[in-house]
Amino acid sequence: MRKNKKYSGEFKEQVVKEYLSGQHGGLNTVAKIYGVRNVSQLKKWVKKYREDPTSLHRENRGRKKLLSEANKSREEILKEQVDYLTMENSILKKWVQVIKEKTLIFKTIDELCYQYPISHLCKYFQVSRSGYYAWKKLGKPYYKNYDKDLASKILLLFNERKKGYRYITFQLKRKYEITRNPKTVLRYMRILNIKSPIRKKKYFHYSRKELSLNFIVVSSNILNRNFEAKAPMEKLVTDVSYISQKWATLFIRCQRSF
Repeated sequence: MRKNKKYSGEFKEQVVKEYLSGQHGGLNTVAKIYGVRNVSQLKKWVKKYREDPTSLHRENRGRKKLLSEANKSREEILKEQVDYLTMENSILKKWVQVIKEKTLIFKTIDELCYQYPISHLCKYFQVSRSGYYAWKKLGKPYYKNYDKDLASKILLLFNERKKGYRYITFQLKRKYEITRNPKTVLRYMRILNIKSPIRKKKYFHYSRKELSLNFIVVSSNILNRNFEAKAPMEKLVTDVSYISQKWATLFIRCQRSF
């Protein structure tokens, strides 16, 4: 297998000068004399020498992107940094809170895409460009019939009393005479990222003594141990007992007349 041959800058310059002098004929002849394998390579050397004689001494191998970045002036680099910081400040001014839902992120990118490149915005929000375009194609109609006036009224009612969508639907009809489906109000609340706080359940802990005092009903002592009766069925006493089983609880009630 033939290995690639590397030529020095001095060698390239010497070969090109010999060709331009015209003493040894054309490209093929000069290439054979100096052992240059490819004639097209010699053509490239001649072209570079005519444009810039010092270019033959520079190493042009590697990624062109890195070379273009290395050749950027300090003013161009600073301008790119300023543009990025300006974009970042615009985003922070628009959204004070941290955005977590992807639908809101894509909506923000859609609003700012006329001012800044989409690739920069996607990189800042750490989302893919393909995901943004998929949302734009499929998910954007979710905001198609968005009513800003209705959204502002829903937000105003929510800030007055942080209630759910049923309460806000009722208040819209009572205060503004606006009749909307409760699910529509719920959809607007999700778009505005507002949610009613869940009321926590209160758990009460009682001791055994408190349970016995609170839940046992004690009736007044009417007989006061006077069991003598003048006629039948005048004084009656009763008692209830229970037997617990796996399938049910059995209650037994007896009654006695004095």
